[in-house]
Amino acid sequence: MALKGHKTWNKGVRMWEGKEHPRGMLGKKHSYLTKEKYSEVRRGVKKSIEHKRKIAESHMGIKRSEETKKRIGETRRIRKIPSSMKGKYHSEETKQKLREARLIQKIPNKETGIELKVEKELQNRGINYQKQVPLCKIAIVDFYLPEYRIVIQCDGCYWHSCPLHCPNSPKSRHDEATKDATLTFNGFNVYRFWEHEINESVEKCINKVFE
Repeated sequence: MALKGHKTWNKGVRMWEGKEHPRGMLGKKHSYLTKEKYSEVRRGVKKSIEHKRKIAESHMGIKRSEETKKRIGETRRIRKIPSSMKGKYHSEETKQKLREARLIQKIPNKETGIELKVEKELQNRGINYQKQVPLCKIAIVDFYLPEYRIVIQCDGCYWHSCPLHCPNSPKSRHDEATKDATLTFNGFNVYRFWEHEINESVEKCINKVFE
């Protein structure tokens, strides 16, 4: 079964238009068996953090059609790659190590509209702040005010299950509560503001921080 090439392969085809491809693959597609062989060679190869960051950046902004998503799902079912973790569970120690490793990865973060509003208000007031700061090996906070040991979190109504606007959202707030408790225990003052609160009046939100 032959599968359509990835978006980057199409770029490669355009690059070699009118020229002789060094491997004679212009306009051709790898068979399923060939792709499986390539996959076997790549398995077990560890990627550097820089390599992972470049992969993440290359996928940012890519939108797949419903047809493409369906084809990807079918491909994964067909391949039936045995998972070494099937039926197994990570220990709490391993989970914590995974969390800590993820926190130190410098993955590009797309700022939200409410974060930009809070940032502008802090700038207008001349308040020193830092953005996307990892703290206590448990959370990357939206804003950290080092002079006051204050943490400001901007919660989107849908993604953080706002009880006023998204009460039926499947998102859980348990993780946020755990992070806040840990940060508070370590001497940080945590302030969370809903999307609708920031949009209504970002000035009132920052006033609450310095009451």
